[in-house]
Amino acid sequence: MNKKIFKAAATTLFVSLCAVNAFAEAPTVTLGGKVEFRGGVVNQKEEFKFDNLNVNTGNKVVNSGFASNGALNLEMKHKVSDVEYGAKIDLALASSKQHRFIKPVLPENDLNAENLDNSIVDGAMAFVKTKAGSVEVGAYSGAVARYNVNASQLDVGMGISGAVTHWINPLSGDFDRLTQEAYKVSPGLYLGDVNYSGKGASANRISLISPVMGSREIGHVVFAVDYIPHTDISGTTASFIATQRDVANFSGAYKNAFRGVIRYDYAANDFFVKASATGEIGKAKNDLTSILNGNKLRGYEVGAAFGYKGVSIAAAYGDAGKPGLMPAIGNPKNTTFWNAGVRWQQGPTGVSLTYSDSKRFVYDMATTNRARQIALGGSYNISKGMALSVEAIDFKLYNSSNRGKVYSLALTTRF
Repeated sequence: MNKKIFKAAATTLFVSLCAVNAFAEAPTVTLGGKVEFRGGVVNQKEEFKFDNLNVNTGNKVVNSGFASNGALNLEMKHKVSDVEYGAKIDLALASSKQHRFIKPVLPENDLNAENLDNSIVDGAMAFVKTKAGSVEVGAYSGAVARYNVNASQLDVGMGISGAVTHWINPLSGDFDRLTQEAYKVSPGLYLGDVNYSGKGASANRISLISPVMGSREIGHVVFAVDYIPHTDISGTTASFIATQRDVANFSGAYKNAFRGVIRYDYAANDFFVKASATGEIGKAKNDLTSILNGNKLRGYEVGAAFGYKGVSIAAAYGDAGKPGLMPAIGNPKNTTFWNAGVRWQQGPTGVSLTYSDSKRFVYDMATTNRARQIALGGSYNISKGMALSVEAIDFKLYNSSNRGKVYSLALTTRF
């Protein structure tokens, strides 16, 4: 199956590039990015203010501080006749990798701070675009992620992206494990959530995108599909050599995984509608003994957003199935999540209120863990490319009694 897909993609790229005049004008190179400086204060339940959750023997953890993050986006593109081709590299720069216990991530949909300890390259891809559609190849978040609709896209700050867990004490009650492993704290399906699937969110892939279909009167529709041969291969060939088709113990990795989305957009005057339906499937990289095999990857998500004169409303619901779990242990339940939010934007001023709720089954806790977040934020554009934002996030991780609030103030510069 892999060979057929690779041959089809390679043929499409070759035929498209052969139509390009190599002596045409020079390509266009664009450099963009952002720098964010954020100060925050954390207020958690009493025992979570200590590193071992014991008020008598533990050491107090940091409850306030500063964190700075940055991103660089380099894009090259060139168009000859009806063929456009190019490449893009995203660099995620995190100078505050260890604010508390784990490194912070950027909340943008197309920038996941995975593998920052090993490389600053967050994503790299090349593309060819024609009237018949587009082909993208590389290690990045994929085409499907760009067309997904959910409430976190309304946030003016960290919001319900899951970044709040990088500020709090992530220990889950009496179980010494990170929040990301025991709870689902970010929106999106398994392969679209870096806090949930690890490398899967930025694994090497081939993406196909249909041409935009429809009209101004009835709206526009686009389809996109990502094919990921191995979800645990992210980045260079150094990780490819050591990767096995099956593994000694199932670790949540999948092979021959597909993500697909259909996106609808309509806009008229001051009104707009956006909707998406996303699904993903894949085969587990099973245990070599076939004793502790993983569940198949099966998940879906639907989302919609509406807006009129500066007021936007969005919501999404998803069922991620049983990804990363083994059917032989604990009779696992499906992971489900939903989110909703509203945003008001008037000139340079914006206010957002978002809510997320999720349930995830965990073996050794023998239960389904629920995570809830509420984010209220406001922003003001000081000038073009510079904004000041303030935010309050209330969170609760059920079954662990880990709850509290995070307050932050951020200055963000984009270019």
